[in-house]
Amino acid sequence: MTFIFNSEIIWFNSDYLIAFQHINLNLFCNYKFRAELRNIDF
Repeated sequence: MTFIFNSEIIWFNSDYLIAFQHINLNLFCNYKFRAELRNIDF
């Protein structure tokens, strides 16, 4: 929820910032997904 809300606000500021926000969101999702896979492995 907070990530989507932040990207919505940044979208009004500039295109560069929203692109940067999307990259951070993708990295966060990948890290969370990998952490879940590790938990499943153990």
